Amino acid sequence: SNPFGQAINAKLNVVITGPVGNITCFDLNSAASNSIFKGLVINRFGANPSTAAFNLTSANNLSISGCFLGTDRDGLAIAGVPNGMSLNATSSNTLLL
Repeated sequence: SNPFGQAINAKLNVVITGPVGNITCFDLNSAASNSIFKGLVINRFGANPSTAAFNLTSANNLSISGCFLGTDRDGLAIAGVPNGMSLNATSSNTLLL
């Protein structure tokens, strides 16, 4: 993709659309440690403060990069994820780009 400040040229092909409710898309715990999430479009999850697109609890060494949270595939229109990330104090060494 282009450097920060330039137009987005990403081609994201994986779109995960939720049911617009109190549901978390990825509820990551210690079993998800050492995972990589890259280039996903996630929308319509996390309708209240206790849910999110990504909820990290005791998950370590994660890499979450290049994801569009709460937008359409082009990253230009809102598509409903009020809570993109929920990071708990027990998660460590997580890279969010």
